[in-house]
Amino acid sequence: MTISDNGTYSDQGRVTATGGIGGIEINETTTKEIILGENILNPSVQTAITFNRYLYGDNQNLDQLKGKTLNVTLQSSLTSSFSRPIPMNIENTVYRLDNRRLINQSPSSIEEFTVHACHETLLDDAKHLMSKSWNCATPNEIVNAALDCVKAGPRTVDPCDPQRDYIAENIHPFRVISQQANVALDGDDPSFVHYMTYENGGTHYFRSLKKLISAGPVMTYYYSDGGESETGPSTLPVNPYPIMVNFPCDFDYLTDLLNGVDINGNNVNTGTFFNLINMGMNLFGMDGGAMSGIAGGIGSCFEGGNMKQSWTNKGNSHKDYGCETDVEKYLLKRQARMALLDRDKIALRMVTTWNPYLHVGHIIELKWESKNGGMVYGSGEYLVTSMMHKIQLGGYSTTTIDCVSKDVLQRTM
Repeated sequence: MTISDNGTYSDQGRVTATGGIGGIEINETTTKEIILGENILNPSVQTAITFNRYLYGDNQNLDQLKGKTLNVTLQSSLTSSFSRPIPMNIENTVYRLDNRRLINQSPSSIEEFTVHACHETLLDDAKHLMSKSWNCATPNEIVNAALDCVKAGPRTVDPCDPQRDYIAENIHPFRVISQQANVALDGDDPSFVHYMTYENGGTHYFRSLKKLISAGPVMTYYYSDGGESETGPSTLPVNPYPIMVNFPCDFDYLTDLLNGVDINGNNVNTGTFFNLINMGMNLFGMDGGAMSGIAGGIGSCFEGGNMKQSWTNKGNSHKDYGCETDVEKYLLKRQARMALLDRDKIALRMVTTWNPYLHVGHIIELKWESKNGGMVYGSGEYLVTSMMHKIQLGGYSTTTIDCVSKDVLQRTM
């Protein structure tokens, strides 16, 4: 199967796509659309390609595509101005074929179907279980072991704390990583996420939001009333990549409170932690008034976010026995950190021309100059949390980018 558009369009900035599926040729097939997706909460990349084909052609058995390697190379003259004008190479494994139907009027001799592919490590995760115990190991040590289990290649796993005792009880490797993400700390911030990008054929990341937002923007977009027009009083450089922007959610104070964040970004969740060995109990996130409220019994009212309860070994663990769970450090904040990435918290959605340089986890900057001077509300730096590339028949292409505000993340952390 050959995937390609008319290469004569490349000099017009359109995307050319070449490749195939395991060397298998399905005659009289046309590529209608290619969709590529990355998400900061997804441990794999996803590729979907929609084909049209003549129903009565040769070599009709589509079952032979299952488990085959999908290779696609995307390139365009649009990337010539990037610092690294390299093509985008995709190597995924086909795992699903769906939505096969006749198109045009019935009866029709043309059918349409979609092939879905993912990175091989996602399939390896489904094939493997882990059963192992660690004594006083850091989360990054355990994450690397889980990635080794699925034969992951390129990766970035940031060092993190605390050292903890951990047992993987016959669970899938990505589940092990998810459990480590829930407890891993960057300083005192529990915001680690496991995600994947298309870089280098597929790169795994285990990083904290705190570390991600410490970086500067990899690309700056300029916006004005006229889009990329040079007219008007703007003194900013002309944006070479046309964009459309909208702002789905600037703030949601009620949701913040329900997730344990006050109006200033401070954590307001509360918790009680019990130690069965020394019969101790710790109260966190509570001032004297809150503790008095608890003591007052039914009918008392005090300020506080979500109430968490957990066992702890605080104060009585030692190296001969094990390490402290440190549950007090991550449990109260983790929910609020992950809530910042909810789809209903997307601060900026931008549609631009195909951009293979950007990936989730990158910081971008939007500069929108006001006619009256200064910057329009909404200008600033954003963390890319989700993106979708769409390449259609003929090479027309767009990239849709969803972002959360770097300023909001910084205030919360």
